[in-house]
Amino acid sequence: MKKYFPIVLFCYNRIYHLKKTLNFLKKNINSEKHELIIFSDGPKSENDKKKILNIRSYLNTIKHFKKNLIINRNRNYGLHDNIVKGINKVFQKYEAAIFLEDDIQTNKYFLKNMNFLIRKFSKYKKIGCISGYSYPIKVKKNYPDFYLIKGGECWGWATWSNRWKYYNNDAQFTFNQLKRSNQLDEFNFEKGNLKNLIKTIKNNKFSWAIKWHASLFINKKFTIFPKYPSVNNFGFDATGENCNYGHNIFYNKNIKKKFIINLKKEKLNLSENLKIKNELKTFFINNKNFNLSKITGYAKKLINNYF
Repeated sequence: MKKYFPIVLFCYNRIYHLKKTLNFLKKNINSEKHELIIFSDGPKSENDKKKILNIRSYLNTIKHFKKNLIINRNRNYGLHDNIVKGINKVFQKYEAAIFLEDDIQTNKYFLKNMNFLIRKFSKYKKIGCISGYSYPIKVKKNYPDFYLIKGGECWGWATWSNRWKYYNNDAQFTFNQLKRSNQLDEFNFEKGNLKNLIKTIKNNKFSWAIKWHASLFINKKFTIFPKYPSVNNFGFDATGENCNYGHNIFYNKNIKKKFIINLKKEKLNLSENLKIKNELKTFFINNKNFNLSKITGYAKKLINNYF
């Protein structure tokens, strides 16, 4: 198995965010030994064309990495299809990959940890996804280096081609499966998962990520979450598709910690960590109500989209 897996990055028209994301990546340990694959989505309208041209002009200047492959979409695929079809294409060639969108902050240990975990758990079929992100709950001294939660994740993550095969694009099918097995409450997890899945049933392109999460959930596959994150999302400025100011409650300050996973002294526990899961549930309950920052974010998003 490879030592360094390809980095796959999805972008649209946010050149400031894209540059920031790539600058973070370049500071990663051994980042220059990775292949970089970028899927650049096409413009939605005439007004977008200049932004897309700027993006693609910038993409042609990127050096640093072992090899660059830029896929310029000749039309607007939208976030959902750009990502899903991009992942499908990547896994026609590679057995595993690391995935990012254009608003992801990584610390310098992100790639090191992801590569290690991809190799370490390649044959553990219970593991469906690896997350570089972890939620900002209080970390206790007895926490293991990583913990497992059922389902998938989408902020700075990795998976294998034989796990991506579980992805089901039919949100209605996964909802029916969850309902038949009486798992709707567990799936919802006080995080709004059920609301997002129902939105995706009504509009199939609403969220690829909730379909990925649901697909792993119904197949009893787990995501590895690190004790301390190497990823944050900085796109909470109403410029993206699904994140606004109110999501800044998810910013995890622990990204500043030096944290390299090695597991040499740690016994592997490949069951869901119910203690941490309950702490996460409490975190979501405490933060699920609308607040002023969310309202401000949605208002700004409307202005960005229509004025």
